[in-house]
Amino acid sequence: MHCGLFFLFGIPDATVAIGKAGAKNAALLAVQILSLMDSEMKNKQGSFREEMAREVELADAGIG
Repeated sequence: MHCGLFFLFGIPDATVAIGKAGAKNAALLAVQILSLMDSEMKNKQGSFREEMAREVELADAGIG
């Protein structure tokens, strides 16, 4: 799919995919933005990312 939108300077834009993966990424992006003002949310986001990294490492170990 190709999109021919113009992204103008000075107008912030955050683009994510559609579907289940896109919805998850949109939620992660929203949490990342909101965590700028909420230290508890920032800590939870950090823990979530660490857990995601561990899951990827375990999956990688299973492949190799």
